[in-house]
Amino acid sequence: VEEMIEKYNFPEVVNLMNVFRSLPDIEKSICRIFYHRCRPSDLYATLSSLKSLSTETPVNFFSSKLLRETADKLLILKTIIPDLIDSINPQIASNNETIDVLVDTRPYPEIAKCKKDLENTYRLMDEQLLEIAKHTKSKPSYTTVAGTSHLIEIPLSQASKVPPNWIKINQTKSVARFHTPFI
Repeated sequence: VEEMIEKYNFPEVVNLMNVFRSLPDIEKSICRIFYHRCRPSDLYATLSSLKSLSTETPVNFFSSKLLRETADKLLILKTIIPDLIDSINPQIASNNETIDVLVDTRPYPEIAKCKKDLENTYRLMDEQLLEIAKHTKSKPSYTTVAGTSHLIEIPLSQASKVPPNWIKINQTKSVARFHTPFI
């Protein structure tokens, strides 16, 4: 503490303090990352903050053992963080889109496989909509109501024509909403 007070007006300490003031709650962000509850925008913001912190940390500036060790640990981030930040598309991360957030998925074959599986599922869902359109003579689409996604809305006048294996989720005065067995 004494060393920080003595060097409070040094440019290195002023820059470091400015970085600390602009940081989000790093501890909270790291916990969210660890527990897989982090949005892409939060991940990118956390990595950017850690990068600025590692960049502004002065090298061999502090005489206190604790401050020197802390600075050395922050400097390790300087070698790791840039590669992580470069692997994320900032525009897609800012929109919290998880599917295409990585610039290159080749280093992560599991992600590439899941992405292909997801594209295949979307294709099958689109095919299902075409099949539903044949039976109901309407143009169905998937909708989300009260947190329940992938509902098919069918006008009440045609609700009696849906197959018996469709699960009715709810209805309004004008439409009935169903989940198909596929969903």
